[in-house]
Amino acid sequence: MDKLKSMKRRYIIIAAFLLIAAALSLPIAASPGEGGSRVFDYAGLMYDDDIARLEALISNLRAAYDMDFVVLTSYDAPEGESLAYADDFYDYNGFGTGSEGDGFLFFIDMNNRVPTISTCGLMIRYVTDYRLGVLLDTAYEYLAEGAFADAAYMTLAQLDNFLEEGIPSDQYNIDEYGNIDYYYDSTPPARALTGGEFLIALVIGLVCGLILLGSVKHRYELKGSTYSYNVPSNTTVKITGATDTYLRTNVIRTRKQPANKGGGGGGSRSSTHRSSSGRSHGGGSGRRF
Repeated sequence: MDKLKSMKRRYIIIAAFLLIAAALSLPIAASPGEGGSRVFDYAGLMYDDDIARLEALISNLRAAYDMDFVVLTSYDAPEGESLAYADDFYDYNGFGTGSEGDGFLFFIDMNNRVPTISTCGLMIRYVTDYRLGVLLDTAYEYLAEGAFADAAYMTLAQLDNFLEEGIPSDQYNIDEYGNIDYYYDSTPPARALTGGEFLIALVIGLVCGLILLGSVKHRYELKGSTYSYNVPSNTTVKITGATDTYLRTNVIRTRKQPANKGGGGGGSRSSTHRSSSGRSHGGGSGRRF
């Protein structure tokens, strides 16, 4: 009986060992973000040469800006959840560079029939709400004609233009609760004078002023004379009359320019939200195509 129990125990150990060995021999599936591909045409909208052209553009963008760029097509986004689907695909598949996951995802949502953009990290600063609207309108022009690959390519090309322009100096992020996070460019702020420096500057200014005053006074003194001209007793002021003559009125009207919504002016805000992972994202969806 003891021998039978010993054999059963041995078989159990061998079976467990074989199961562990088999599990370790299975390949570990890498997340899409860990691979080289950045175009995921799950909806089957593009030809191979279209995908190759997009991959080449994305490779250049990644090298130029050290941020991530992703193109996604799918029928799987739930109704009204296009942006949430894009955010989650980006977050849970390992995309993005740096600690903040800097990057951009363009999503052609074939279930909701809308173009969608998700931005993350530093990319949020570049893609302001105004620029987001331009990008979505660019995509819509091609999606409305069924040119899906061109929609992705031209959207990325327009994004490249915005990245070259840089982050607007007055850019700021604002979340769904109204909290504002301002962006300041790399120009060092003007250094304020300390109290001691201010007093030194004041003394130097007074000394220079007194020297100049003495110099002018000395220049206009009568040399070798004690004569002093009595100004009050030798001057009079008499007002004989005054008239106001109206000539004309000149009014110039200029059209008030709307606030600049792009880079470098007002309207340079980027609206942000939290994805299911808790990460901050920018972006939104465009018109239905």
